[in-house]
Amino acid sequence: MLFAVTVPVTAKSFLLGQLSALAAQGHDVHLVSSPGLDRGLLDPRVSLHEVPLSREPSLVSDLRALWSLVLLLRRIRPQITVVGTPKAGLLVGLAAFLTRVPRRFYLLRGLRLEGTRGPTRLLLTVLEVLACRAAHRIVAVSPSLAAEVVRLPGVHSRNVLVVGAGSSNGVDTGRYAPPDAQRRTGQREQIGVDDDTVVLGFVGRLTPDKGLVEFLAVAEGLKARPDIAFLVVGDLEGRGDQDSQREHLARLGIRVTGYVQDPAPWYAAIDVLLLPTHREGFPNVVLEAAASGVPAVTTLATGARDSVVDGSTGLLVPPRDAPALQDAVLRLVNNPELRQSLGTAARERVLEVFDQKTVWRQYDEVWLHTDVRRNRGR
Repeated sequence: MLFAVTVPVTAKSFLLGQLSALAAQGHDVHLVSSPGLDRGLLDPRVSLHEVPLSREPSLVSDLRALWSLVLLLRRIRPQITVVGTPKAGLLVGLAAFLTRVPRRFYLLRGLRLEGTRGPTRLLLTVLEVLACRAAHRIVAVSPSLAAEVVRLPGVHSRNVLVVGAGSSNGVDTGRYAPPDAQRRTGQREQIGVDDDTVVLGFVGRLTPDKGLVEFLAVAEGLKARPDIAFLVVGDLEGRGDQDSQREHLARLGIRVTGYVQDPAPWYAAIDVLLLPTHREGFPNVVLEAAASGVPAVTTLATGARDSVVDGSTGLLVPPRDAPALQDAVLRLVNNPELRQSLGTAARERVLEVFDQKTVWRQYDEVWLHTDVRRNRGR
């Protein structure tokens, strides 16, 4: 079995546990990634193959990488390939097609073309279609993502699967769990807020695609409320002067941790997760928050809308709609009983359908036993 991703951080975040579990079952497991993965994190039973894969299109380097991958696959001769992320999905997928790997899967984690226009959208569409056509089956990480990918030319609905309720990795419900009072208080002390303050948190890189404009608009609209605090757990957008960005966020009363190795402890400080995203595959941070007993306010964007049961485990609002986002936030800020009930239901839903080991078993079944004979029709 050969798995492939473009950059090491994807493997680190979403694959290492699955690969270790497969190796423990006796499978011969291989991982292809660009250089940079700390081999100490990888199960010693998993073979790592580093191939330079640039995230942006580059004809010369991409052709060189494709040739290297063809040679690699001819040497390894995998029975199953699982490729994900755009560049690995394309190049490793094509190499698997050219070397006639008998079971080829494209794990679709999101559609980068969403939100693009003109020549960029056309190029990304062509590359996405090639990656899809090179695979026997496309495994979308959410139902709404599956609905979007079948809109692409030549992509047939009978070749698209969703595993369980979605997600590519599930969530570790032991590592992410509701905190006790001491842990909650201690984590909040690190950002200078008391137990009565409602902390609205964002986890990840705060970028335009993740709803930066809407997040800042809500912070601006609620900055006069002393009972509310905003927290960003992670990095800021990489472009521009980060010192200026930090000053701007500080003026709005937004606390920023910067990069953290492990976000799990920070959910203890958060009362409501905000994810005003414009596009997703399936947002893992919503599952992490839910497992921690924290309800989320996210959007109806692709992927995001599958992560929350609206009114039961969190709230959904239209993307790019700051007033609707603020209204939903205030509904939870002003109703602690509703926050509690949504958080409890979110944890129960995760335990039922998104527990990591359950999701891994479902994916194992797909990789090993799905009928990959070509189907026709939509």
